[in-house]
Amino acid sequence: MTSDQFMLSIIAGLVSATVLGIVLWLIRTIWKNKIEPWWENHLYSDARVDGAWEAKKLQPNQKSIIAKKLVFLRQAIAWRVL
Repeated sequence: MTSDQFMLSIIAGLVSATVLGIVLWLIRTIWKNKIEPWWENHLYSDARVDGAWEAKKLQPNQKSIIAKKLVFLRQAIAWRVL
């Protein structure tokens, strides 16, 4: 193998590795941003609990907002099942 052929194979290897890296990065980006959220929404059809949560301290005379939301969710789930 001559030095010209050796350099050509080194350059070809570097170019192919760079192209492969870019292709894999694009596939991963598309998977994480498009396919995975669609797949999770398609498969998971129950109540979603992900996202931001907040807690508030209630005064003794206040009714719980969470209790109202849980009643609403229970009714929604019951109607969907029936």
